[in-house]
Amino acid sequence: MSVMRAPTLLLLTDHARLDIRQQLQDLCRPACMSRFIAYYFDIWHLNCRIVHRPSFGFGMCDESLVLAVVLLGAMYSPDAAERLAASAIIDHVESYIFSCLPLSHLAGGVCHKNPDGVRDDEEEFQIIQAAFTMVITQFWTGTGAQKLRASTRLFDIVVEVRAIDVHIETRQHLMTTQHTERALTRLDEFCAVSL
Repeated sequence: MSVMRAPTLLLLTDHARLDIRQQLQDLCRPACMSRFIAYYFDIWHLNCRIVHRPSFGFGMCDESLVLAVVLLGAMYSPDAAERLAASAIIDHVESYIFSCLPLSHLAGGVCHKNPDGVRDDEEEFQIIQAAFTMVITQFWTGTGAQKLRASTRLFDIVVEVRAIDVHIETRQHLMTTQHTERALTRLDEFCAVSL
């Protein structure tokens, strides 16, 4: 899992990293992930449509976006142990996702890139969606310190990256551009909830 390269994990002992890996593996079992994704779409998505449901899937989306959706969904699990496990890894998943952001303000470069070493617009957009989802997760389900960080630092980073890297202020809805209809739909959904 790429998330094991999160900058915050580098500061931990080997034993602590093994514990985090085990929690990630438990939460990311296919049956659990499917359940958490269903919780996300059945509970949270109704309030804030960040992700385009028909085009979301394990093989269709960037790992960071899948992790963010799974983590937010896990916070709605009726199983207290699953919520606790998700809470235990939330800061590391946040660190990983924010280090993947284009023009990252953190120690970037740990995130997956296409074989040619360059991310396409859709992959970058999904990473921004993942970061915004993490802001929401931290703000609504985190501790006091996590909520404060989400509202005072992380949200500002997402807005800045979104404006600079995705060039929101210059985007036009012309199908003659290199962007697919699916990417434009995701852009519209993201802008509608984040502005």
